[in-house]
Amino acid sequence: MKAVIDDAIAELPPPPRPQPQPEPEVPVGGGEGPGEAVGRNGTGGGGPFGQRGDSDLALRMGASRESETAVDLGLAWLKSVQRADGSWTDGSHDVGVTGLATLAFLGAGHTHKGKSGYAATVGKALQWLRDRQDALGKVSPRMYQHGLASIALSEAYGMTEDLPLRRPAQKAIDFLARQMGPSGGYGYTGPGDDTHVTSYQVMAIKSARLAKLEVPRPVVPKLRTYYDTALGPDGTTGYRSAGGRGSPQGARTAVGLFCRFLLDAGRKDAGVLKIAKVLDKAGPQVGNVYQTYYGTYGMFQMGGAYWKDWNARFRDKVVAMQDKSPGRNRGSWGGGNVVKTTIYIMALEVYYRYLPVNK
Repeated sequence: MKAVIDDAIAELPPPPRPQPQPEPEVPVGGGEGPGEAVGRNGTGGGGPFGQRGDSDLALRMGASRESETAVDLGLAWLKSVQRADGSWTDGSHDVGVTGLATLAFLGAGHTHKGKSGYAATVGKALQWLRDRQDALGKVSPRMYQHGLASIALSEAYGMTEDLPLRRPAQKAIDFLARQMGPSGGYGYTGPGDDTHVTSYQVMAIKSARLAKLEVPRPVVPKLRTYYDTALGPDGTTGYRSAGGRGSPQGARTAVGLFCRFLLDAGRKDAGVLKIAKVLDKAGPQVGNVYQTYYGTYGMFQMGGAYWKDWNARFRDKVVAMQDKSPGRNRGSWGGGNVVKTTIYIMALEVYYRYLPVNK
C-alpha cells in the first residue's frame, strides 16, 4: 500500500509546509451535542481501507486544512440530525440516505468499532440497515438504495472484520448479483439499463472485493462490458448502455470514468483516456453534486496533471459552499440537505477513501 501511495504522491507538487498547530482533544465514547468535531487519524479501519481518515496523507494528496475541517464539520452536522432509530431521511428514501450517511463516516475512518466519538452513530446506522434486510438479502426494493446499503455493510465489515456483519454484507451482495440484467445493467427495481443506478452496484461490488467477500465470477466482466457499450464515440456516457450520447458536463459521463477504474481499468485504458479528456475539458460542475463526486474520484485515479487541475477547480469551491454560519445547519450543504451534505463530504474524502491505481 505504501508503494502505491508514494507513486501517486510523486506526481503531485509538494504542498506548503503547514504551521504547527495544537492537537485537538479526541472524545472517546462521544458526546452527543451538535457541532462537535471528532478527531481522526487512526480511528479505525484496516487492510485496503487502512488509509482512511489520515489527514496527513490527505494534505500530501492535495487536501487543505480547510477541506479537512469541512469534512469534520459535515460529519458533526450529520450526527446531529441522525434520528433516534439510527437512520437519516430526506423524506422518502431512508435506506439510501442512511447508506450514504454511513459511508460518509466510514470514508473518514470512523467505524462502529473505532475509538472516535462516532462509533455509536455508525453502529446505530448499521443496525438500522440490517433490520431492513429480508431473508433474500434485499435491503430495499429500489436498486439504487439497495446498492448504497450494500456498500455501507461491505465497507463496515471490511474495515473491522466484525463477524456479525459478514453474513448481512454477503447476503446483500448475493441479492445484488442475482438482480443483474442480461446486459450487465440494473434498473430502479431490478434488472435494467440505467448507467447511474448500475454505478451503485459497481461501487458495492468493489467494496465487497476489497472486504474479501464472495462475488460471482461473471459479475465483473459483465459490468465491464456494460460500460464499454455505454461509452459513446465522443467519450460521453448516456442514460442507457447503448443508443445514446451523454453530456460532457453530465454526471453520467463522470460515472463512466469512475466505474471503469472500479472495474480494474488502468490509466492507459483507451476508454479511460477518452472520457478523461472530455471530463477535463468540461471541468467540475460543483453545483451538480453527482458530477462533482464521480468526476472527482475518477480524476483522482487519473493522477498527474488531470488530478492537479481538477483538484484546483473543485476543492475550494466545494468548501466555500458549506454553511459555516452559526445555527442548526452549520456544517451542511444545501441548507440542511442530507443527501448533498453526504456526497460533498465524500467528495472531500477523496484524498484517502480509495487508494490510487498503480497502472
